[in-house]
Amino acid sequence: MLTETSTSTLNLEAIIKRVLTFRQITPLDYQLLKSAILSEQSFSYSTQVHLDQLFDSLQRGSIWIAS
Repeated sequence: MLTETSTSTLNLEAIIKRVLTFRQITPLDYQLLKSAILSEQSFSYSTQVHLDQLFDSLQRGSIWIAS
């Protein structure tokens, strides 16, 4: 059985992977990411790597921000 922390971590990684795969972030993705990030006390190394990739892609402009 998964704990609440590991479940939210899995959800966070799934959202990040979806955004990176489709190269677009929707308003729903943004809200889900914000909620998941704010609810976490700490991140695993894997999650931190994915977050870094997401932020780098956003800064480079390689992810389309849907409105």
